[in-house]
Amino acid sequence: MQVQDAISADQARQNMRAVTQSPDEAIASISEAIREASTRHRGHTTIFLARDHIEIEDMNRIVAYFRKRGFTVEDRCQNRDTFALKISWYPAQRRGA
Repeated sequence: MQVQDAISADQARQNMRAVTQSPDEAIASISEAIREASTRHRGHTTIFLARDHIEIEDMNRIVAYFRKRGFTVEDRCQNRDTFALKISWYPAQRRGA
């Protein structure tokens, strides 16, 4: 089993800022995260985007981009620093089915 070293909260924030300079960069980074997670046979990944460079209109565009391609996108949280999205690539389970 491989163990990943933990990173500090400050380093995580810097990583978020590095990949969210624009909506197009965010889409490219999210696509890469999905490719990486799908090789591990996970059905979803959670993405955190810094609000420093992403506005709500940009977030809506990002969500629409992935939904148009068949992904399920759930808004996990929004605070003054970040947006968090859960992006799934398996069909959503219907409740009561």
